[in-house]
Amino acid sequence: MTQSSSSGAPAGRRSRPTLGLVAQIAGVLGAILCIIAIIAVLTGRTWVQERVEVLSNGAQKALTQALEVSETALTGLAAGSEQATEIRTAAEGLAANPALDELALSALQQKLSPLAERYQGARERYVTLREKTSGLIDTVQRLDRIIPGLDLPEGPTDLVAGIDEKLTELDQAMNDLSGRAAERTGATATATAIATGAARLEEGLASATQLATNIQSNIQEMQGTVDGVSDRVGGLLTWGVVGVALLFIWVLVLNLALIALGRRWRAA
Repeated sequence: MTQSSSSGAPAGRRSRPTLGLVAQIAGVLGAILCIIAIIAVLTGRTWVQERVEVLSNGAQKALTQALEVSETALTGLAAGSEQATEIRTAAEGLAANPALDELALSALQQKLSPLAERYQGARERYVTLREKTSGLIDTVQRLDRIIPGLDLPEGPTDLVAGIDEKLTELDQAMNDLSGRAAERTGATATATAIATGAARLEEGLASATQLATNIQSNIQEMQGTVDGVSDRVGGLLTWGVVGVALLFIWVLVLNLALIALGRRWRAA
């Protein structure tokens, strides 16, 4: 009869002390890395959310300021257009008057100086609109680049580029009006020339007003899209963090199981 060893391992189990130690070390390292990764994911979510909020708030502020500037520009353009219309109407009336005298013409010419001042104010507001809108486009596009799938409108880039052309046309119209008013070809001819120049300026101001209105509409569209971006990104980040955290928790569980298995191998 064969004598069995009293100190041997149970039947079906083999002692693997070295492999068990390696498994335990790997499991501990893996568990530590998983815990670090979970903490990093949670911390990263907060950091990204804060950065998005900063950019979103900056974009909203720029959009609000641009809307205020656009409203100011439209007010200035409307005032200039109103005065140009008044001068054109008066000049047309004088030109049609066969009894027109130099005194009436001088009174009309005196109205051109306030018009020039009002035009200059409207022009400055128009330039400010261009600068402010160009700046906000850069701000909003930065937000668009860092958030995949946000699909922000491109913004009034092409419209803003057209402001310079409008300014050139308006300057030419204003200079033309001033030149016609200075002509001395007779009262009726001068009144007719002023009416023609005022009509050209009036047309230019109307075109500039339409462009500013279109820019304002684009800004409002961008504002509606940017509004709520932070909440939307926060929701996406939350779902993403939950998914990644669950993945690392699962890997953590596997590492804990590896530690337990290593302990069993060493204890066998």
